[in-house]
Amino acid sequence: MKIGKYSFGVGDRFSHEGVAQLKALLKAEEEFGVSFVPVWNKSNREHQIVNTVPMETRREADAAVKALGYTGQYFVDADHINLNNVDRFIEASDFFTIDVADYIGKPADPKDVDAFVEANRRFIGEVRIPGIAEPFEVTEEKVREIAGHFLFAVREAGRIYRHIAEVKGADNFVTEVSMDEVNDAQTPLEMLFILAALADEKVPAQTIAPKFTGRFNKGVDYRGDIARFEKEFEQDLLVIDFAVKEFGMCDNLKLSIHSGSDKFSIYPIMGRLIRKYNKGIHIKTAGTTWLEENIGLAVADPKALELAKKIYVNALGRMDELTVPYATVIDVDVDALPSPEEVAKWDAQTYARTMRHNQEDPLYNPSFRQLIHVSYKIAAELGDEYYPALEKHSDVIAEQVIENLCERHIRRLFAESSFTDMKYSFDDLKGKNCVITGGFGVIGMALTRGLAEAGVNLAVISRGKDNPEKGEAIAREFGIKCIGISASTLDKEALLAARDEVHAKLGKIDFLINCAGGNSPKATCKAEQMTMDDDLADTFYGLDMEGFDFVFDLNFKGTLLATMVFTQDMLEAGKGNVLNISSMNSFRPLTKIPAYSAAKGAINNFTQWYAVHVAQTGIRCNALAPGFFLTNQNRFLLTDEQTGELKPRGRKIIANTPTHKFGEPEDLVGTMLYLLSDMSSFVTGIIIPVDGGYSAFGGV
Repeated sequence: MKIGKYSFGVGDRFSHEGVAQLKALLKAEEEFGVSFVPVWNKSNREHQIVNTVPMETRREADAAVKALGYTGQYFVDADHINLNNVDRFIEASDFFTIDVADYIGKPADPKDVDAFVEANRRFIGEVRIPGIAEPFEVTEEKVREIAGHFLFAVREAGRIYRHIAEVKGADNFVTEVSMDEVNDAQTPLEMLFILAALADEKVPAQTIAPKFTGRFNKGVDYRGDIARFEKEFEQDLLVIDFAVKEFGMCDNLKLSIHSGSDKFSIYPIMGRLIRKYNKGIHIKTAGTTWLEENIGLAVADPKALELAKKIYVNALGRMDELTVPYATVIDVDVDALPSPEEVAKWDAQTYARTMRHNQEDPLYNPSFRQLIHVSYKIAAELGDEYYPALEKHSDVIAEQVIENLCERHIRRLFAESSFTDMKYSFDDLKGKNCVITGGFGVIGMALTRGLAEAGVNLAVISRGKDNPEKGEAIAREFGIKCIGISASTLDKEALLAARDEVHAKLGKIDFLINCAGGNSPKATCKAEQMTMDDDLADTFYGLDMEGFDFVFDLNFKGTLLATMVFTQDMLEAGKGNVLNISSMNSFRPLTKIPAYSAAKGAINNFTQWYAVHVAQTGIRCNALAPGFFLTNQNRFLLTDEQTGELKPRGRKIIANTPTHKFGEPEDLVGTMLYLLSDMSSFVTGIIIPVDGGYSAFGGV
């Protein structure tokens, strides 16, 4: 049994809002094109407080599905269970959140620790996780430390899993492992070895809930260092991806965010990153529905408003009883709480605005909201009033529930993540490693400097003998790592040696730019268009085949071989980027230069072929087609060597370029950075002209 890519934990304290919750997810699918698997979750503590049993959650889910004719996947979650309470959930549930937080830090058997270290000895040294710039330095002492802290908890997860599997059958439920209710966030390296231990225990986790930096308080926004959270979240995604391949874990393993409701400031970040890496997510929004019930009652009618006020006033008198069990996940400022006398004067809208999570509303009070969040026990005690009120005002409450889940939660996660949180910069390129062939030529140097300015580490490969010195100069000027390597792109063995040098000095390769190329007088025809009066030596028939082969191989075969050698790191990482340098000749062959035109046409074809060939590996491949730039290779065709004046051919080019000028090599940098960056993550197999309008001009 495998859960879908995106899933939403819809907790419901009183088992009355299942239909509204499912409607919200279906509405989100219609509006945003994202299908969520509903997971109705309720913990043992919540069942005990409101005097319900797990089978009531099952009946609520089944009834909602039947009422709406829903035919998709859905689950009932035994939330935060352990061996002491799991048995009462087994019949009703098909999703089990195995909570091992209480076991973290308990000492594992020394023999188990020794065995774990031996099983993972291959990681001692430098560990590189694809996508994480800096490698992890792993010592035996660090592995022992991690095992000593987490191994007992993982063994407990294994015991619980096997107990459930023995009763239900291993393929009849989804397993989540939860370790979020602890004080300290797990590091990416700790996450790696936790996953290794789970794989050893043969726990087929499909979701895992780690502890992140910051406060995930109930019913209110995230509080903490958002940039640090973003880094942790992204690194955890990459560690999971690595662990799936390394340890043979479930291929749909995804992060689960507990106390996930109302974390509006980090929703766009999570949405952007799971899309960036094509990963799933599970978000638990347990208590937010109970709060919407409370708001719905407040706005329904005066009698229901008085019931909502009664719950709050009673909660004020029982603060410690209600808040102490949730001390790690709420922060109630007592001084910010309104008095019973104040609340007694409130109308329905004042109550609703104070409660509703709208940070732009001056009446919104997060302390008031958090106290109500943990006061559902009082609503349960007022059951003779509360349950009939839920039935009577179900339509009004449903409106609140649907708006909350669809508009305030899912919209922020998906609809807004592509736009409001999009970073329109090239920051994602910083620290990446790029091989660029021909990177010290006229066009190549402009690209090299543009990459260095963006913070990309570089390996520049060309035939020049002084390449190492040039690389050192770039490194000093821009404060990056840059090495210059002397090698021919037509010599595969030399390219393989160059790759070894890149690995030793920079690390794994993220990008490849195939810029090596050029033309030669030996591969050109003197005649633009042949006439019967021309000397055959000046026409196609007089081409020097040695010169033709040299130009064709330099441009096309050099691109082919470099791609073959330098993209293998990208295959291992499951992502990467190749950028080929084509030409205007590839669209409309120019006179006189058949070898160069044929080679650049071949590069276009190869760009598209290779892009399709590797599309499912995570590698993208595109090309730039520069217009007319004066370079050492074409200057002899376009300008007079003595006077520097344009030849007729040069004047013809300018006349057919709408901007009436040659391009500057720096004009290519912006498009290059775009094609390498995540901003073009859905772009592959295209050739972009950078030509001053030449390819668009019809001549008249």
